[in-house]
Amino acid sequence: MIMLAVTTGTGMADLAAERGQGPLAGVIAKVERPARLPGQRRPPLLIKQVHETVANITLMLVVRLGP
Repeated sequence: MIMLAVTTGTGMADLAAERGQGPLAGVIAKVERPARLPGQRRPPLLIKQVHETVANITLMLVVRLGP
């Protein structure tokens, strides 16, 4: 249950930082990023990487410790 809460929290934080939406939008400022140049990729925000890692760990735990 703790991992599910962490996944949810980091997902809401990512939504607030990237789009300025969601329940944490009033607490977390939207990150203004420069326009993407053609042919170049912008690196993902740190909170997005944390969220994806925690989500993968949560999924692994559910599959391994499931019924």
